Amino acid sequence: MEKARMAVKLVNLQLVAVLVAVFVTVMSGGVALGLECMDCHVSSGITTAGAEKCAGVDDQKVHNVFLGKTVDNASSVGLDQLSSTTYYVPDNFDTIQEAIDAATDGDEIIVGDGTYPEHINFLGKKITVCSEHGPFRTTISGDPEVVENIAIVTFWKSEGADSMLDGFTITNGITNGIGFFGGGISCNASEPTISNCIITGNTGGFGGGIYCYASEPTISNCIITGNTAGFGGGIFLCDWTGGVAAATIINCLITDNESSEAGGGIYCGGTAPTIINCTISDNSTTGFGGGIRSSVYAFPKVFNTILWGNTADGNPDEISVSEDASIDITYSDIQGGDPDNPGSPYPGTDNILCDPAFVGNGDYHLTESSCCIDAGTDVGAPDYDIDGDIRPQGDGYDMGADEVFVPGKHGKPWRLYQKME
Repeated sequence: MEKARMAVKLVNLQLVAVLVAVFVTVMSGGVALGLECMDCHVSSGITTAGAEKCAGVDDQKVHNVFLGKTVDNASSVGLDQLSSTTYYVPDNFDTIQEAIDAATDGDEIIVGDGTYPEHINFLGKKITVCSEHGPFRTTISGDPEVVENIAIVTFWKSEGADSMLDGFTITNGITNGIGFFGGGISCNASEPTISNCIITGNTGGFGGGIYCYASEPTISNCIITGNTAGFGGGIFLCDWTGGVAAATIINCLITDNESSEAGGGIYCGGTAPTIINCTISDNSTTGFGGGIRSSVYAFPKVFNTILWGNTADGNPDEISVSEDASIDITYSDIQGGDPDNPGSPYPGTDNILCDPAFVGNGDYHLTESSCCIDAGTDVGAPDYDIDGDIRPQGDGYDMGADEVFVPGKHGKPWRLYQKME
């Protein structure tokens, strides 16, 4: 009995020591506890660095089990965040929105496989909503009983980068009535993080797939395809508040979207987005800018990107720029090249003009003969591609969302549109 009491005391003392260590470590900016990898979608066909196991990381880049994300060190974590809660849908709540309603800042919501017929609103909360197994297994679809014109996912309460949506298919959003802002995802004066999502089959007056007004989201490793809008079939970015919102779009495949007015793939108005290592292909409009429309004091910056096969009113049209706007595009492959000098690449540093040699039939991976291999810049390029393959695989960084995979070298040979068994 005495030994048992001593053992209990010893455990209590050890627990106190651990808590003290946590406090000292956090207050001193040292290394955070919790070297565990908690990835919500390791089995997804679209992966990021988060899908890599945390083994082997150095003590300056650790995965914090309390926040469910990688942090540089403990100084990035407040003590109040160590008490965060993880909710599971449908185990703890029947719907995703019910879990969001219950969550507080720092909490995580993990959603199991299935289709969820609902519309969700982050309500300004600093939370992570992620699928358990990725977008091929987890879908948020428009609720047929909801008649209001609202997007499938809404960020309209000043959400920041710590409001995270990760690993869903977003589909069947329709906003064509009075509130026609974004069919799939709608952002207003917010800066959410949107990763590893497939945004498809949505319709909106502005932004079929994603609508952003005065917002600076980070959109990474997403497939945005088959959406329809008046302006911005795939993505609509605008800021007419007097500021110049700067969204960041990385490693995204933007394809087969349609607009009736302008910007089949992306429409920019009064904004300065940065578009990095994206593949923008086979989008169309009956107006201006099959691939990208830069208009009304917009100043997008684009690099390491492929624009190919986009059309305006049935004619090849990758980029359209109005007189009061501009575009800074470098290290990119643009079909049609320089509109003022036929046969030459589009104006900009190290742009090229050659068929990117996609695999074809809806597969936008590069073949080994592609001129886009090793043709990009390393400055500002992401460390991984849309499939989770490490960049670079060769002597340089590839253009587009795909880094040509070298078997046996780095990463995992995931493929876009790969359905998990």
